[in-house]
Amino acid sequence: ATNTEAGDSEAPLVVVEEPIVEESCQKLTFSERDTMAEISEGSDGFTVDIPSHVDSFLVACFRTCTSGNCVKAMEGLDSVKISTGNIEIEVDGIAVQGSREIDSCHFLEGESGMLWKTKHDRFRIRFRVKEEGGTLLLFSVLSL
Repeated sequence: ATNTEAGDSEAPLVVVEEPIVEESCQKLTFSERDTMAEISEGSDGFTVDIPSHVDSFLVACFRTCTSGNCVKAMEGLDSVKISTGNIEIEVDGIAVQGSREIDSCHFLEGESGMLWKTKHDRFRIRFRVKEEGGTLLLFSVLSL
């Protein structure tokens, strides 16, 4: 092939093949030993304090399981569980309204969006599971 758009009919056209994404990027696989907490329905939940900046994005990486089935994560399902109240998350006593999920990590959303403010040097985040037979495997919590 030749490159005729640039006006040079002698310049070769370089063809670059797109990589096969499935071969280079694999979804992370988590096991119970990788978790910082396993929170079951009916428990008091789990509270974690993380250092904060004045304004922060809060990210929680977790997967929920129903009736012990933690093998497969369905993208978007945990965000729905937050918005419907099956998973309760509070930041400094304020309920999380929803999240934006990327590969089992959730940017937590409050009444004012995803940017959280605190007057303290830390955020206190509490996780509870309300779904019958549900479990939450918490992997990490970050303040960005």
